[in-house]
Amino acid sequence: MASINFDYCEEADLYNSGEIEEELLKIYKSGRQATIRDNPDFFYTVTDIRENIINWYPFKNGSTILEVGGGLGAITGTLCKNAKKVVSNEYSRRRAENIYYRHKDKNNLEVVVGNIEKIEFKEKFDYIVLIGVFEYSKRFFKKKNPFHFFLNKLKSLLKENGVILIAIENRYGIKYFSGATEDHYGEKYLGLYGYKDYDIETFGKYQLDTIISDCGFSYSKYYYPYPDYKMPYIIYTENRLPLDTEIPGLLFYNHGEQVYDYDYRKVLSGIISNKQFGFFANSFLIEISNNQNALSSIDYVKTSYLRTKKYQINTILDNGTYYKIPKYDEGYQHIKNILETNNSLKKLDINVPKITLKEKYIEIENINGKNLTELIKESFSLNNRKEVSKLIDNYYNFIKRLSTKKIITSYLTEEEKKFFENQKIYILKMGLYDLHPSNILINKGNFFLIDQEWKTKYDIPLKYMFYFGISYIYESIPELELFLPKQEVMSKYNITQSEVVVYSNMSKHISDSGQQIDNEILPIISQHGIFNIEKEERKKIIDNCNQLNIENSNLMELNNQLNIENSNLMELNNQLKDNLEKNTVLIETLKQSNEEKENEILKIMNSRSWKYTKPIRQISKKVRKWCKHEKAER
Repeated sequence: MASINFDYCEEADLYNSGEIEEELLKIYKSGRQATIRDNPDFFYTVTDIRENIINWYPFKNGSTILEVGGGLGAITGTLCKNAKKVVSNEYSRRRAENIYYRHKDKNNLEVVVGNIEKIEFKEKFDYIVLIGVFEYSKRFFKKKNPFHFFLNKLKSLLKENGVILIAIENRYGIKYFSGATEDHYGEKYLGLYGYKDYDIETFGKYQLDTIISDCGFSYSKYYYPYPDYKMPYIIYTENRLPLDTEIPGLLFYNHGEQVYDYDYRKVLSGIISNKQFGFFANSFLIEISNNQNALSSIDYVKTSYLRTKKYQINTILDNGTYYKIPKYDEGYQHIKNILETNNSLKKLDINVPKITLKEKYIEIENINGKNLTELIKESFSLNNRKEVSKLIDNYYNFIKRLSTKKIITSYLTEEEKKFFENQKIYILKMGLYDLHPSNILINKGNFFLIDQEWKTKYDIPLKYMFYFGISYIYESIPELELFLPKQEVMSKYNITQSEVVVYSNMSKHISDSGQQIDNEILPIISQHGIFNIEKEERKKIIDNCNQLNIENSNLMELNNQLNIENSNLMELNNQLKDNLEKNTVLIETLKQSNEEKENEILKIMNSRSWKYTKPIRQISKKVRKWCKHEKAER
C-alpha cells in the first residue's frame, strides 16, 4: 500500500484545477478509479494517453524514481510499474491526496507533500522526472536564477550516473507560429514575443541547452513528442523525423478552443528538409545526464491510443531494431497474432521481416529501404508520371500475388453480396486489410510486407484493398491529384463509383468487426482534434472576393468593348439600311425607265415608217453578209 508524508506540507496552494480536484478526490477516496463516465471533463486528467510521454522509456531494473510535481497522478502509475520505488513530490496538499488515493494500491509509492526546496530526502535517485513542471521555476523559487537553481537542486538529488527527464513546451513550437495560444496564459504569440514578468516561462532548444550546460551536465538528448508532451502518440528524435508522406496524416490535439492562422502541417516538410524540426517541435522530452551511456538508444515511438486495451501496443525503434510491446497484459495475444500472420505470409512466399517472440513483446527485424508511398512521392517530385504509374502497377500486382480468384462466400454487408454475388473475382487469401503502400518496403527491388496487425474472417476483394491503398496514397500526397488524377487510376483498373460506395460501407464493418477502436474516447479526441482555421478560411474568402473583383473588372472592361463594337455594328447596320433604301429607289427608277424604253421600241416597230423601210433593212443585211464573205476570201 502507498504512503503519504505531510511533514513538509505548506498551506499555500499555488496551482490547482479548481472544483474538479475535489470531485476526483471524492471518487478516489471511495476506493474506485474516476472515469469520463463520472464527468467528461475528467478526460485530460484520467486518460492513459498522458502516460505515452514516458511509458515506453527503458528505466533500468530495480531503479528508484523521484517524480517532481506529480499533479493529479496522471504519470505516477506508469512510473510505479517500471521502478522498484517511486517518490512523488507534489506541492499542493489536495493534489498530493489525489495521487495517493488514486494509486493507493501501489506498494512502491511514497507521496511527499511540500516544496522540494525544503524537503530533506533520505536518498538519491536513479531518475528524476518532471512532466510539465520546469516552466514553473519562477513561481516556486524566488531566486535570481530560478531555473538554474531548480536544476541544480535536482542534480543534488541525482545519483552519479542518474538521468533527469524533463517534458516542457517549446516556446518556438510551430503551432504557436500558426496561432495556437500559449498553454499557460492563453495568449497568442506570447512565447514568441517574450514572457517579460510572467512567472511561468517556457524555452527554446538553445536556451535549454544553455541552462543544462551551466548546471554542469555534459550530455542531453531531445525527443520530440507529437502533437505535444501532454497528449503524445508519436515521439520522434533527430535519428527518426517525420517522413514527408506521414506529415498530412499527423494528428493534433487542441487544449481549449484554438483558431489557427494556417494548417502548420503544411510547412513541416520544408522545416524538416532544412534540418530545423527540433527548433520548431511543439514540445520536448529531454534526457539529461553526466553519463552518456545512461541515455536511451531509442529513436522512435508510436503508440496506438485510440484502440481498446487488448490492441494497444507501443512500436519502438531502439538501436536499429523494432519492438512491439503491449501496453496492457490483455495485448499479449495481439502481438502473438502478428507473429502468426507473419509466419503465414512466409508460407505464401512473401518477403517479411524476421519476428521473434520474447517474454512480453516481439522483436522485429528492421528492413532497410523506402516504403512504396515514399517512392511514389519521390517520383512525383521528379515529375516522372511514368514511374508513378509503374509503382502503382507494382502495388496492384503485389496485392494480386496475395489473392486468389473465387466466388465470395463470406460477405461483410448485404450490399456487397448484391454487388458480387456469383461473380468469380480476386479475393485476398488471408483476409489482410492493412496492405496500404506504407506497409510495403522496397529493398534492392524486392518487396517486403511489414506491420500486418489486422485480418478478418470475411472474403476481401482485391479491388477493395487496392482502392483504399490508392486512397491512402492520395491522402499522403494530396498534390498528386493534379499530376495523376485518382479517377484516372480507378478507371484504369475498372473500379466504378458504384464499387467505391460498396467498399466504403464494407470498411466501416471491418473496423466494427474487430472492436479495435475505443468508442468511448473517440468522440472526445475527435472534438479536440478539430483543426479550426477560421482565419485561413476568412483569408481564402477575401482572396476569392479579390479574385472575383478582378474578374468582375475584366468582365466590365470586356462589356464596354462589346458595347463599343455593338454601337459600331448598329451604325454599320443603319448605313446598310440607308444604302438598301437608296438601291431600292434606284432599282424602281431603272425598272420604270426600262418600261418606258420598251414602250418606245414597240411604238417604233408598229409605225408605218418601220414597215416601209423593212426591204431596205433586208438588202442592207445581205450586203453586210456578202462583204464579210469577200473579206474572208482575200
